[in-house]
Amino acid sequence: MVTLQPKNISKYLKRLRLQIDQRISRYLPRRINKEWAKEFFGKGDYSLRAIQKTVLDPIWNFLDRGGKRWRPALFLLILEALGKDPKKFFDFATIPEILHEGTLVIDDIQDQGELRRG
Repeated sequence: MVTLQPKNISKYLKRLRLQIDQRISRYLPRRINKEWAKEFFGKGDYSLRAIQKTVLDPIWNFLDRGGKRWRPALFLLILEALGKDPKKFFDFATIPEILHEGTLVIDDIQDQGELRRG
């Protein structure tokens, strides 16, 4: 069980951020390959370079800009408080982060912001 004291919250979030980013990269790799493209998009003749440049690079550029990954942390801590093993739900912990990051981009576009997550 994780006992979060003010002195170790920062350490917990740093460690968790690395773990969450590793999990996200299982679904959205930093570098595309044929196997991933086939699994994600299905059969077809894809330009891996184009997908890398227009999809994966912008996503990871955005994710790497910052964020403490509070949403996944809160999700996992709630599970633990409910007596569940958070390790069993770690892949699901990426969902709130991906949704949040995506809504930030949508908000910037709707507001016609010149910067994404400034």
